[in-house]
Order: sequence, then structure tokens, then C-alpha cells
Amino acid sequence: MKNGKIKKLVMVILVIGISLSGYGCKIINQNIEDVNNSMKSNGKDSDAGIHSDLEYTIVDESYETEKEENYQAVNIHIPVIKEIETLSIVDYYNEQLGKELSDYKNKRIKLGDGDYYHLDYEISTMTNDLISVIFRGESYVKNKTHPIKFVYTYNIDLKTGSTVCLSQNNDIEKIAELIMSGEKLKLVKPAELDDEKEMKLEDYMQEFQKYSKEEWIKKLKNADINIIENSDGSFTKEEKSPMIYSYIKDEKTILAIKVSHKLGDYVEIMLP
Repeated sequence: MKNGKIKKLVMVILVIGISLSGYGCKIINQNIEDVNNSMKSNGKDSDAGIHSDLEYTIVDESYETEKEENYQAVNIHIPVIKEIETLSIVDYYNEQLGKELSDYKNKRIKLGDGDYYHLDYEISTMTNDLISVIFRGESYVKNKTHPIKFVYTYNIDLKTGSTVCLSQNNDIEKIAELIMSGEKLKLVKPAELDDEKEMKLEDYMQEFQKYSKEEWIKKLKNADINIIENSDGSFTKEEKSPMIYSYIKDEKTILAIKVSHKLGDYVEIMLP
């Protein structure tokens, strides 16, 4: 999928809460009509478990400012789930999304002159059982030394109506060992550096090895955003380790790990 309109897809998802603004903004709400055509027209990697018998649709809600001399202060794309049998967790996501977009539209969140905030997403897995989505963004606040790239993910089990975290289905100790050794890891999407230098896995190993195995185990156990349903039916969003997120693509687990700015702010690596 690409910046732009996403057409018939599938999915359940989520929220974002980072500051931004709205100079003469507009909200675009477009129904998605055809999954395969959408993937082709949007150009994102998407041969990730697309099914034609999906039981729901996705609406791509965009919020953006007008471009001025190739500068666009706000450009956000977020997927909202539609036409699905009632799941409380879906209602929670959609409520959160609605609040965020309302804040942007009504200019309750503002950016200063020269600031910007951009956000886009990729649906990496979409079936009637699982939705896995990665959000990638970049923001800049005036007087800061450089823009910041950021990433986060959501993995939703549509059968149980709960989030799926890395520690639930993986050997965390083994993953910690792989990260420290670099053995069998594959660089999936090198972060774009300011100097556009092409990075290799070896470039990240020194930073990975700053942590002990025990420290990695702790970080990995706390990876991902977890949505917890409380006894009264309400939900709580838990994010213990904003350093590591995971998503599923082609039945492979991919980690998005925060790194230093000189290495691109984050890196995505595929586990064997």
C-alpha cells in the first residue's frame, strides 16, 4: 500500500497519538473496493496473506494539509475497520481513531511554523483470523537538530478479539541470542538515513551488542502494544517497551527495533 487511497482491504486497527496540526486541512474518507487492485495501485509490498473471502472492509481515513513549495505539514493515513461482526476491541480502536482525527480536524493539536508530522501504514497480513499492521512515520519540531522517524505495530487476533504480542508465540531467549549474534537474521527494510547510505545488518550489530542477553530478553518480553480488556468491559493500552515491535508478513515474524538516529532511528529485521 502507498500513501493514498487504499481500496478493498481487510483489517482491524488502531491509534496514534503524537502531536500535529492543521492548516486548512481536509479529511478524506474512501471505501476500499478491491484488495488486489488496491495493492497494485498503491505499490506497497502486500503479497501477505490476502484473502478474497474477507468478512470486513477497511476505510482509509486521511488527514493532510495543502502542499506549499513541496512542504506538507501534516500527512496521515490510518485504516479503520468496517462491516465486521461486533468485537469490543474493534469498537475501541475505532473510537480512538475517531478522537484523534477529530482533534486534528478541529485544530486542537497544532504544529508550529516549519514543523511537520507524517504517518502511513502497511497491512502485512490480512485474513479472517489475523490482521498485522505496521505504521511508519516521521516528525519534526522546530529547533530540534533533526527529524525523528518512528514505527509501531498492531497484531490483532480477530477470532479472540485480542492483541497478539511477540512473547506469546515465540522463544524469547532464542530471539535474544539471534539478535546478539546476527545469525540467520535478514535486514528487511533498512531505515532511510539522512545521507541515504545503504545499510547492512553488520552496521547494527555494535548497537545490538550494547545490551546483555538478559536485557534483550526483558525488552523482547515487553515488546508490542497490548490492549487489555478490563473486567468492566473497558480497555487499557499497555506499551511496556517502545523499543521493539513485531509484525507478521508471509508467515514470518519481523522485528522493528529502535536504534540511534545515525543508524536511521529504527531497523526492521526478519527472524528465521
